[in-house]
Amino acid sequence: MDDKNHGSPQEQLELITSLVQGSRASLQDNYLPFIVWGSIVPICYALTLWFAMLEKFSAIPFIWLVGCCLGAVLLFLYYWKKRDEEKATYISSRIMTVLWGSLMVGCLGLWGLSYVAADGLSLSNGMSLVAVMIAVGYFVTSVLTRYRLLAVGGGLWMLGGFACLFLSDNAAAALVVGLTVALELIPGIFLFRRQV
Repeated sequence: MDDKNHGSPQEQLELITSLVQGSRASLQDNYLPFIVWGSIVPICYALTLWFAMLEKFSAIPFIWLVGCCLGAVLLFLYYWKKRDEEKATYISSRIMTVLWGSLMVGCLGLWGLSYVAADGLSLSNGMSLVAVMIAVGYFVTSVLTRYRLLAVGGGLWMLGGFACLFLSDNAAAALVVGLTVALELIPGIFLFRRQV
């Protein structure tokens, strides 16, 4: 057991409180991730439908790969610029970045496995897994920020992921796009407008 002094219980509580407040402030001030993902997903979906109509199916995985990489680079540059903020907010931002970055890598890993595998994952099953992974991110973020609405959003993502199991591929993809617009793009625009 570690015998180092980590501060009094009051100091530890103050640190936890400052981290929660920093996470909450960071979430309120950072509308860009909501807008980025809320925009990229519908754009990639529209391009997917367009390339499917042209019967250029081999281009579809690369549309999503480029979209995800573009979103990740934009957000990396955004957070890199903001890295000099106060320590509690910076730590909170780092926690959120690791959480959501890990989920994005997981989604890309699922895409890669389904693309490479002979049988592959059906699109509706893939959308279900992606929705559940996003739900986990929402639930963890709701705990870190103490925002109950994020838990509600996580519940909606979880229900959407469950529903995808019973939908056709196109309907499952459309549901995930709808959830992305409703739970990412619209809140991002709301947070942006609040700051302007």
